[in-house]
Amino acid sequence: MCDTASLLHGHHHGPEFILDTPVLRDFIGEVKAAIAAGGPVEEAIERFKPAFSALMEDQTWLPEEYMQDAPASGMGNGIGQWALYRAQDGSLCFFSLVVPPGQSTTIHD
Repeated sequence: MCDTASLLHGHHHGPEFILDTPVLRDFIGEVKAAIAAGGPVEEAIERFKPAFSALMEDQTWLPEEYMQDAPASGMGNGIGQWALYRAQDGSLCFFSLVVPPGQSTTIHD
């Protein structure tokens, strides 16, 4: 699971790629390049939207273990959050969020 609280406080010391595949490395590389190009965050998001869309359309890149619900997660209703990448400096975290069939999340920020 992605522990964003420890990321924000710089306590992450593990490997950056929890899921280390060429597809995920390429995607994270595109995100980092979009951010490094500068400008407002909204512009960076626009720059990597095509890469994110391609990732979501590819039904083969995410292993089954990261598609499972997590009844003991504490998030309620079996919702699972699985860390895939965490930058050492806490600047970027990418995870899969699994909402089991028939469940939903409340609106939140």
